[in-house]
Amino acid sequence: MEQVLIPRYPGAKSSRKKYLVWDGPTYDQAIVPFAGSGRWSIPALQQGHVKTLTVADADPAVRAVWEQFTYNTDNAWLEECIDSWVSEFKAIWHKCNAEVLAGRLFYRLCFIHDNPTAGHDSDGQSFDSYDYAASKILLHKLCFGGNVRSNSQGKLNISLRSDWKQSLENWGYQLPWCPPGRSVIIHKDWSECFQQSLTGKTIAFIDPPYYAPGNGPRIKGGMSKAYAIHGGNPNDAAVLELFMGAVKAAIDAGCDRVVATNYWGHMLVTVEYDSYGQSSVYPERWVEYEETTDFMRSMGFEWFHDLGPLQTMNNREFHISKAGTTEQRTVRHEGWWEMGGVRQHGRVDQLSLLEVAA
Repeated sequence: MEQVLIPRYPGAKSSRKKYLVWDGPTYDQAIVPFAGSGRWSIPALQQGHVKTLTVADADPAVRAVWEQFTYNTDNAWLEECIDSWVSEFKAIWHKCNAEVLAGRLFYRLCFIHDNPTAGHDSDGQSFDSYDYAASKILLHKLCFGGNVRSNSQGKLNISLRSDWKQSLENWGYQLPWCPPGRSVIIHKDWSECFQQSLTGKTIAFIDPPYYAPGNGPRIKGGMSKAYAIHGGNPNDAAVLELFMGAVKAAIDAGCDRVVATNYWGHMLVTVEYDSYGQSSVYPERWVEYEETTDFMRSMGFEWFHDLGPLQTMNNREFHISKAGTTEQRTVRHEGWWEMGGVRQHGRVDQLSLLEVAA
């Protein structure tokens, strides 16, 4: 069983060794303006590192899952709902038209996700808040690439992964437990997290979604349409506005510790494939995202660390279809900034950013 709110959620900080947020003391409040799947915040709450958790997410389906998390005594209802959906998929595995039937089930989940207030799915069957939250979890599990994206009209633009049978074969969902006596406050917009008066020792973790909400019916709940691994632009003006606004708000609110992460530059590399498809990677040029790094300097962040690339090429990769070809890649690097508390990550000075990539 996976102890994570939304499995296969893009951008989730899954490595606790790589993403070091907590610095030792117990915090009265943690503010996470871009909640996502709660990879850091939920364990921090469970382990007693924070007493109150204030989160926000523009995606109403993500908020629906978070709301189920706060209903501590009703966890079984969501898990049973997901088990029921998985059983429906498994019931058609050996039928001659399994792919068609699976596509129909997948479409029903998409319909619920796109029409949360309809009260019935595309087959006319009734559904409730559990099914809505379940649709978010299952679509990330079942869609190709795990990235639940929308088109320009705000409707889902995803397809069922080809290995859907294998993905469900030994899988079961377990909603993380919410510790009794702990408080979780959920907001629609990141700015609402900082409008309340802060009491006690406060930590803020700012991990932007690397996308901007799109146009259409879900403008305030847009799915990701610009993740970097799908060709998106982390320097998009709307994305930077989200990130900078949250960082400034955390500092203005007087948070005792602020940790923020974002892309801060990329390395242009040339990849050459030999006659057997074996790759050789040659770094060409480093490009710093100066608007981001200059802003973080201006905010007075004490510590910076280059987390390195989310995805990269290496000399061990093998692609026979690319034998004898050459291509250029952009390898983006994540930056990690800390202010207040005890430094947890790296020993690289904020003044030597370019040296990191050298």
